[in-house]
Amino acid sequence: MEWEMGLQEEYLRLIKEGKKRIEGRLYDEKRRRIKEGDIIIFEGKLRAKVKALRVYSSFKEMLKKEGIENVLPGVKNIEEGVQIYRQFYSEEREKKYGVVAIEVEPIG
Repeated sequence: MEWEMGLQEEYLRLIKEGKKRIEGRLYDEKRRRIKEGDIIIFEGKLRAKVKALRVYSSFKEMLKKEGIENVLPGVKNIEEGVQIYRQFYSEEREKKYGVVAIEVEPIG
């Protein structure tokens, strides 16, 4: 199955370069349907294969377990990483849905 997702240009480039291996998202209804082996098309131009999905209770837990360098390359610490996610997702939604670490590999 193929999925469309938006992504900021900086993170798009980092996935393409193989530096960002994990895309963190809310584990909402859409993300619960993604399976290992599916294809994600970021911004209609970058195709990436889903290698694995791992579910966490919070972005903080995900960043600790996955390694911040794999999720948000260049971000210095976990607190800063959580603040980046807060720009997109409220703490309320994070608690409601949980978080998924989507391990991706660029293809094509």
